[in-house]
Amino acid sequence: MLPYPEQIHTLRRTFTPAQERIADYLLDHSLDAALLTATQLAQRLDVDPATVVRFAQKLGYRGYLELKADLVRRVQGQSSAATPPLDSSLGRALENAHSSLSTQFDQFWNSLDPHDLIQWTEALATPCRLLLLADETCANQAGWLADELRSLGFNIDVPGTDPTQLAARLLALDPYDR
Repeated sequence: MLPYPEQIHTLRRTFTPAQERIADYLLDHSLDAALLTATQLAQRLDVDPATVVRFAQKLGYRGYLELKADLVRRVQGQSSAATPPLDSSLGRALENAHSSLSTQFDQFWNSLDPHDLIQWTEALATPCRLLLLADETCANQAGWLADELRSLGFNIDVPGTDPTQLAARLLALDPYDR
């Protein structure tokens, strides 16, 4: 099977308008796409999640998860042809998890604006309870950051990624919260 960029260029004339949007996004924003679920990608592009899955299948993948795995490999600079099959051993699973989390944290850290970091540092100088809000794509990074800040003595709350929980927590804010 050809890599997804070549498959896209080969099949582009057969794409529907929705598939064109997906193809353009994958080619132009492969890093972002590698971090999104099929549902999140569909929401971002205003298409049906089933369209995302069918698009992946049209490219020759079994589904979006297989396409996403190829995206991740390419983002990490690895060729899908050179990637050995996954070993079922615990050690290999831990290596894969570590690699994935390292990549996600690097992407998270590089996405931060230095001016925002300065404002956060100034806000942290006053006593308060910090609320760290994160969606499901960066929940692991938010948990890590919260643990690090707690170890430095900060009072921090991570209310979770469920929209209902987030809304309830935001409604319960008081002047002590930041």
